[in-house]
Amino acid sequence: MSGDQPERKTVSADLTISQRDLPHWQVGGATYFITFRLKGHPGSEASGTGLPASEGVSPVEPAEATPHPLTPAERTIVMKAILFWHARKWSVDALTVMPDHVHVLATPLERSPGDWFSLTELMHSVKSFTAHRIQRHRRASGALWQSERYDRVNRDEHEFYQKATYILENAQRKGLVEYGWEYEWFWCPGKEQLGNRVRRG
Repeated sequence: MSGDQPERKTVSADLTISQRDLPHWQVGGATYFITFRLKGHPGSEASGTGLPASEGVSPVEPAEATPHPLTPAERTIVMKAILFWHARKWSVDALTVMPDHVHVLATPLERSPGDWFSLTELMHSVKSFTAHRIQRHRRASGALWQSERYDRVNRDEHEFYQKATYILENAQRKGLVEYGWEYEWFWCPGKEQLGNRVRRG
């Protein structure tokens, strides 16, 4: 197999595993915690989150100079691209676009009974569109994103809320805002209600 296409192996009618440098499990109806990063970003996260230190980083991807972080306008491009397919090809539960990485909690929808939209195709669409648009705006060329992404199937409701909270608090942990829901590039279906609830609390 050549090019960027990962080797794919169908395990069952519902479970597919693809492998490039990291394994990607796709299960019909599953919700995924997804991370992708700017090319060259080392990908370290604070300990105690339950997430791997190299989250979103290909183990064989060479280290490069730290890339220029996403500007506010570029973060908006990425957020809109992710939400373009919301309620069309996937249901987005939460997302945050940080200056150097993106977290998404989403569930691909059924195309037809028993046939779900491909997470790989959705991610390719988002990364390809945003890379082209942002690099054109920067008058730059070459890859914007790391070729790999980190994705994990949520096993239960506890893990779902753990990851949703992690996404909500990401900008707060990085010192960009006082409360996560104030971050302009955090999104969830009930963001306004969430902010009101936190203010009252």
